[in-house]
Amino acid sequence: PLPWKLQAELARAEISTVSGMTFEREGYYAQALYDIVPWILGARYDYYDSNGTLNVAETRRSVFLNYPLDTHVVFKLEHHRHDYSNALQDDYHLTVLSVAYVL
Repeated sequence: PLPWKLQAELARAEISTVSGMTFEREGYYAQALYDIVPWILGARYDYYDSNGTLNVAETRRSVFLNYPLDTHVVFKLEHHRHDYSNALQDDYHLTVLSVAYVL
Protein backbone atom coordinates (compact mmCIF):
# COMPACT_ATOMS: atom_id res chain seq x y z
CA PRO A 1 0.00 0.00 0.00
CA LEU A 2 1.00 3.60 -0.58
CA PRO A 3 2.35 5.55 2.43
CA TRP A 4 -0.07 8.45 1.81
CA LYS A 5 -3.83 8.89 1.62
CA LEU A 6 -6.05 11.76 0.48
CA GLN A 7 -9.64 12.15 1.70
CA ALA A 8 -12.35 14.74 1.07
CA GLU A 9 -16.05 15.21 1.71
CA LEU A 10 -18.68 17.82 0.78
CA ALA A 11 -22.06 18.17 2.52
CA ARG A 12 -24.98 20.50 1.82
CA ALA A 13 -28.35 20.70 3.55
CA GLU A 14 -31.56 22.65 3.41
CA ILE A 15 -33.44 22.55 6.71
CA SER A 16 -37.10 23.52 6.97
CA THR A 17 -38.63 24.22 10.36
CA VAL A 18 -42.23 23.65 11.42
CA SER A 19 -42.67 27.44 11.46
CA GLY A 20 -41.86 27.55 7.73
CA MET A 21 -38.34 28.98 7.94
CA THR A 22 -35.65 27.48 5.73
CA PHE A 23 -31.94 27.31 6.55
CA GLU A 24 -29.07 26.24 4.34
CA ARG A 25 -25.79 24.74 5.48
CA GLU A 26 -22.64 23.80 3.58
CA GLY A 27 -19.34 22.30 4.60
CA TYR A 28 -16.38 20.36 3.30
CA TYR A 29 -13.01 19.04 4.31
CA ALA A 30 -9.88 17.73 2.66
CA GLN A 31 -7.10 15.90 4.44
CA ALA A 32 -3.82 14.23 3.64
CA LEU A 33 -2.23 11.45 5.69
CA TYR A 34 1.33 10.19 5.45
CA ASP A 35 2.26 6.90 7.09
CA ILE A 36 5.82 6.88 8.43
CA VAL A 37 5.65 3.54 10.21
CA PRO A 38 4.71 3.55 13.02
CA TRP A 39 3.82 7.31 12.97
CA ILE A 40 0.93 8.84 11.01
CA LEU A 41 1.33 12.49 10.04
CA GLY A 42 -1.63 14.47 8.71
CA ALA A 43 -3.00 17.83 7.68
CA ARG A 44 -6.64 18.83 7.27
CA TYR A 45 -8.63 21.82 6.03
CA ASP A 46 -12.29 22.23 7.06
CA TYR A 47 -14.86 24.80 5.95
CA TYR A 48 -18.37 25.34 7.30
CA ASP A 49 -20.87 28.01 6.24
CA SER A 50 -24.26 28.54 7.84
CA ASN A 51 -25.18 30.70 4.79
CA GLY A 52 -26.23 33.75 6.76
CA THR A 53 -28.52 32.16 9.32
CA LEU A 54 -25.88 32.46 12.02
CA ASN A 55 -23.73 34.96 10.10
CA VAL A 56 -20.71 32.70 10.57
CA ALA A 57 -18.42 30.92 8.18
CA GLU A 58 -15.64 28.96 9.83
CA THR A 59 -12.40 27.55 8.49
CA ARG A 60 -10.16 25.23 10.46
CA ARG A 61 -6.63 24.22 9.57
CA SER A 62 -5.23 21.24 11.46
CA VAL A 63 -2.03 19.25 11.67
CA PHE A 64 -1.72 16.06 13.65
CA LEU A 65 0.61 13.24 14.59
CA ASN A 66 -0.64 9.81 15.70
CA TYR A 67 1.41 7.03 17.26
CA PRO A 68 -0.34 3.65 17.57
CA LEU A 69 1.00 1.91 20.66
CA ASP A 70 -0.80 -1.31 19.66
CA THR A 71 -3.97 -2.27 17.76
CA HIS A 72 -6.18 -0.66 20.43
CA VAL A 73 -4.28 2.38 21.82
CA VAL A 74 -3.29 5.49 19.83
CA PHE A 75 -1.46 8.54 21.16
CA LYS A 76 -2.54 11.72 19.35
CA LEU A 77 -1.13 15.24 19.13
CA GLU A 78 -3.21 17.81 17.21
CA HIS A 79 -3.05 21.54 16.58
CA HIS A 80 -6.07 23.41 15.17
CA ARG A 81 -6.43 26.99 14.00
CA HIS A 82 -10.06 28.22 13.87
CA ASP A 83 -10.85 31.33 11.80
CA TYR A 84 -14.29 32.97 11.62
CA SER A 85 -15.67 35.30 8.94
CA ASN A 86 -17.65 37.25 11.55
CA ALA A 87 -15.36 39.85 13.17
CA LEU A 88 -17.42 39.61 16.37
CA GLN A 89 -16.32 36.01 16.85
CA ASP A 90 -12.76 35.46 18.10
CA ASP A 91 -10.41 33.26 16.09
CA TYR A 92 -8.46 30.80 18.21
CA HIS A 93 -5.81 28.07 18.29
CA LEU A 94 -6.26 24.74 20.06
CA THR A 95 -3.65 22.08 20.82
CA VAL A 96 -4.82 18.67 22.02
CA LEU A 97 -2.82 15.74 23.39
CA SER A 98 -4.94 12.62 23.82
CA VAL A 99 -4.98 8.86 24.10
CA ALA A 100 -7.63 6.98 22.14
CA TYR A 101 -8.79 3.45 22.81
CA VAL A 102 -10.16 1.68 19.73
CA LEU A 103 -12.63 -1.14 20.35
